[in-house]
Amino acid sequence: MSHDEMVKVVTEMVTEILCLEDEVVRPSDRFFEDLGGESIEILELQFALEKRFGGRIPLQGIGPRRELEVDSENRLTPAACEQLGAQFPFLNLRSLGAHPPLERMTELLTIDAIAHLVEQVLRERTTAGAGASGSVRPAGAA
Repeated sequence: MSHDEMVKVVTEMVTEILCLEDEVVRPSDRFFEDLGGESIEILELQFALEKRFGGRIPLQGIGPRRELEVDSENRLTPAACEQLGAQFPFLNLRSLGAHPPLERMTELLTIDAIAHLVEQVLRERTTAGAGASGSVRPAGAA
């Protein structure tokens, strides 16, 4: 599946969950800030993605996390930014400034970032499956 197709799948799911019109949602839209999503709806999206793609899709991995190192002002340290950049190279961390406040992490959860995360998880799953058995089983296959 191409990235554009994945963005389309994510957009369709988001528009259904948030009761929006397709033409209103853009890849750069932020789930919470622009589209008005709430925490229960991000869980709904996660469950829908997991059902569609047959496995865990950790959307909360892009949000604020306790294991990220912060300074005394609750801003991400350079090491934490580097860690996030390595783990999620598709995130635009620079959009939040040099030392972003932890609470602004939700701003990174765009439609495009969600699509990239799903693609990353599927690639990792394929790599792990191929490495373990030489082939990849489709979701739900016994």
